[in-house]
Amino acid sequence: VEVKQDFSASCSNVFLGSSVSAAVNVVGRLDIGSGVRYDSVAVKTTTATLDNQDSYVICQGGGSAFTVTLPASPTNGEFFAIKRASTMSADLTIGGGGNNIDGSSSIVLDSAGAAISVIYDSTSDQWNVF
Repeated sequence: VEVKQDFSASCSNVFLGSSVSAAVNVVGRLDIGSGVRYDSVAVKTTTATLDNQDSYVICQGGGSAFTVTLPASPTNGEFFAIKRASTMSADLTIGGGGNNIDGSSSIVLDSAGAAISVIYDSTSDQWNVF
């Protein structure tokens, strides 16, 4: 199915095709549920608080350490993938925004190229690392 106009709607079930191999091509941003978004990659070069536009984040601070903070009021299932660029020689701290990240208030990516994926679980009221 190809849609050649702005398509924005809320529905409970959408079926495209009749088999598991059916594909959906999206230009722009695709939101799935309350937290998973597929969009372009955000680049952060200094301290920042992430929001729902920042699902995939590359941090490029050169020789300067900085902190990116997860949202303070996340929704269940909210997801972020954060990477410390291979060219960043200083530590990158990821703050939980008032919620723990696997039991800690923050996590430090202390090696170049390190990455982390987190998803918020409202039942345990914390970010879980994957």
